[in-house]
Amino acid sequence: MMQHNIDIAIVTEHWFSTNKMTALKFSGYKVSSHFCRCRYIHGGVLILIKDNLRATEITQITEISEEKNAELTAIRIDSNKSVILAAYRSPSGNLNVFLEALNDALDIISELYSYDNIYVAGDFNVDFLKDSSEKRALAELLETFGLQPQFSEPSRVTKTTATCNDNIFGKENKDYTCTTLNWFMSDHQQQLMVVEFENNIQAPKSKKQRIKVRNIRKENIYRFKSYLSELDWSHLLCQKHPPEAYAAFHSLWMSLFDI
Repeated sequence: MMQHNIDIAIVTEHWFSTNKMTALKFSGYKVSSHFCRCRYIHGGVLILIKDNLRATEITQITEISEEKNAELTAIRIDSNKSVILAAYRSPSGNLNVFLEALNDALDIISELYSYDNIYVAGDFNVDFLKDSSEKRALAELLETFGLQPQFSEPSRVTKTTATCNDNIFGKENKDYTCTTLNWFMSDHQQQLMVVEFENNIQAPKSKKQRIKVRNIRKENIYRFKSYLSELDWSHLLCQKHPPEAYAAFHSLWMSLFDI
């Protein structure tokens, strides 16, 4: 993943227990949030982020998860005001339960954060290449939150089938670069989405400047008028050229401010 400069990775069906998750190590990455099964084996979902990134787990999302039916976990990244929700539904999971949990999760996120960058990614076990009631129900739910599927090519290919059970949902008005890769890490191919964020780095603060101001009080104005009345302007009449006359006048005038 480091070779592809991937900042965030979502892994579904990691098969780890909570005890093993604490000891999990990935070179250059750390586990930011996860869901592990307790009653059943396998399954689960986790979010990896680069060691130099800072993220906060949204614990309310993990708490509404249900094994097999709706395995969810989520993080927020304040630096670019983003929320990433990872999801896994088992092939035997109840779709209605999943949709209800997903709706609750997105409601929680919408209430807690006014972020424009929300992403839902994972293995939904709904084939996005075929028109079905399951696909329509999932797409319609996410569309109510302004989220659209970004992948429309197979993510799992066998000798006899080609399906797209995995996907990444993002805001419909965003510009993404999406690629399907095959690193031969599992029976699923990998989906890569590149998101460009605006540069939020603040401009450096300007250096402090010392500014001089004139103290215009009544006594100073009186003194200024007094000095002005005593000036000798006769030599200005001797100037033959206007620029020279103005320069002489300006020099006399400004000399009063320096007194």
